[in-house]
Amino acid sequence: MRRSFCILCLILPFTVSADLYRYVDENGNVVYTDRPVPGAEPVSPGVISVIPAPQMEIEVELGGSPEPNTRTPQQEKTLEVRILSPRADEGVRANDGRVSVEVAVVPRPAQGVRLRYRALLDGQPAGPLSDAPRWTLADVPRGTHTLEVIVLDENGRELARSAPVTFHVLRVSRLIRPR
Repeated sequence: MRRSFCILCLILPFTVSADLYRYVDENGNVVYTDRPVPGAEPVSPGVISVIPAPQMEIEVELGGSPEPNTRTPQQEKTLEVRILSPRADEGVRANDGRVSVEVAVVPRPAQGVRLRYRALLDGQPAGPLSDAPRWTLADVPRGTHTLEVIVLDENGRELARSAPVTFHVLRVSRLIRPR
């Protein structure tokens, strides 16, 4: 009994394999099918490559009390901050000198952790500290500027710093008079 089961397991994959056919339809599209169609030629699929899907982590927050912040100050320094707006080498039309800044922090801070954001425009602090990852800089002069963002904790300690982004403020010149 055991021997006949082993022989059956060896023979079965060869007898169950499906045929594959290729043909070109009336619109010129190449079609592959497992059914024989007039004018279709049998093809061998060859080696089939299997590419695993990327692993994704999804955070789901269910009801209940939030978890306390168990991160150490060393772990907090592993934050990564990236400037989303303005983009690198972007021309920002800002006749009033107002430039919107938006940053992303990865990983997201734990619930209850308050981060503050400091903008450095051309290496100098620009505007007040922001409590939100989206704010507006005022009175940015016309020309090319470099922007960096520093993420600070509640005590003012630096946790992360973004890579510098160069952007261009486009303003109407006062030297050009309307006709």
